[in-house]
Amino acid sequence: MRSPTTCTGASVPAVMVTQFLSPTDRALRPWDTVLIAVNALFVGAATTADLPFGKAEFEPFANR
Repeated sequence: MRSPTTCTGASVPAVMVTQFLSPTDRALRPWDTVLIAVNALFVGAATTADLPFGKAEFEPFANR
């Protein structure tokens, strides 16, 4: 079974390195907070949708 982090695992260090190399001095704007909240909802929905497949060890697209 694939975990949700296998698809995006490589991008997390890339984002951290980018933020380290080019930091910003400005504070978060309200729009930034909205985008982070929407992103968190998508991650939560994807994790919730993946739970039944993880418990049953069922991969619907494994034979492709």
